[in-house]
Amino acid sequence: MAVIVTSTWVRPNTGVDWYVASDSESAYIKTNFRDNGKISTAVTYSNDELTRTSVAIYPNDAARNEWKADSTLRNFKNNRDTYCNNNSISKSISLSS
Repeated sequence: MAVIVTSTWVRPNTGVDWYVASDSESAYIKTNFRDNGKISTAVTYSNDELTRTSVAIYPNDAARNEWKADSTLRNFKNNRDTYCNNNSISKSISLSS
């Protein structure tokens, strides 16, 4: 059964940039997860551009668990979380299946 994770980030104003993954981070995710169907995502923005919503769909629990356990992704997430904390960007997550 698919697992759907919705992540919502809210920034204080449009002068604060969203976190952007490095080229190597993006390539790693593409090669190890997107290209082999372990994740698909869609990103939308609110009209005022203060809220960014990302919906990630994993085909099953095993794919999500692999994503969560991956040490390279853990570093990416730490980099992103540090950036968001330093720039007053809040995050909330909801999970459904």
